[in-house]
Amino acid sequence: MRDRITGFKTKTREELIAVQRAETPGWSEGELSPWADAKLRVSLSVLQRGAAPVVDWLALVRGIVCPALLITADPTRGAIVAETDAAALQALVPQLRVAHIADAGHNIRRDQFDRYMQVVRGFLGETYRAS
Repeated sequence: MRDRITGFKTKTREELIAVQRAETPGWSEGELSPWADAKLRVSLSVLQRGAAPVVDWLALVRGIVCPALLITADPTRGAIVAETDAAALQALVPQLRVAHIADAGHNIRRDQFDRYMQVVRGFLGETYRAS
């Protein structure tokens, strides 16, 4: 991560856009400039942080009582939640709806925007009707 963050700082905005365009051809042109701008604004001080505070994630997750949506994608494309992790989370939060979007990686909404919006709108519509 350190190399990736410091590597952003060695490139111009245009170079970042060109590299990202090549790596993620599914992204819309409208996503590339804001993405590059954000990478250039990242402070190198984030690399100097201490240990993260200890969080009891199990207790925190078990406290979720509202309808919830977890959108997953393909770990082979950079997604960070595997199918087994999603299933384990759903066992802890029964009202959790899990939706998998194929052909997407870590940036699901950028990789598959139309499908992402379809899933989110469907979830919100179902949740609103149920309440």
